[in-house]
Amino acid sequence: MTKSQQRVQVHIKSYEILVRYAASITKDWALSEDIVQEAFLRFDAKSPNNAESYLRRIVHNLSIDHLRKQQRELQRFDHETPVASFVEQNPTQESALAQKQELELVLTALAELPEITRRVVEMHRLEGLKLREIASSLNLSVTQTHEHLHRGIKHCMRVLNAKK
Repeated sequence: MTKSQQRVQVHIKSYEILVRYAASITKDWALSEDIVQEAFLRFDAKSPNNAESYLRRIVHNLSIDHLRKQQRELQRFDHETPVASFVEQNPTQESALAQKQELELVLTALAELPEITRRVVEMHRLEGLKLREIASSLNLSVTQTHEHLHRGIKHCMRVLNAKK
């Protein structure tokens, strides 16, 4: 049996088990499927004799990495705070002007983004949709949706910080 045939056998035998394992860590089945696919991409022909345990370790590490990345993202951006709460009730002229300029910068930054990234940011930050809802609506995986959101917000923050 060739190495590629062995890899196909391991894939067939281990796929569902690995997805269940990743889901036990991430609590997200769709994300777990993406993680397992990534693990198989990282799995190389020079893997150790026990391919299943090697794949399980890759899946574990990718799952933990995702949780850490998600935690950092949550610390950076409070996803539950509605946009309206940032607007002062009775702003001074100075703060109203500053808010208007900041809004114009954000709108400009959003216009610079690729269509799909811009749409993900708008759906999440302005419409208040969850990543799963956006992913379903745009036929993306939750991971892809998260990446688009991250890139979009990062771009907007870069534009805002450059103008300060």
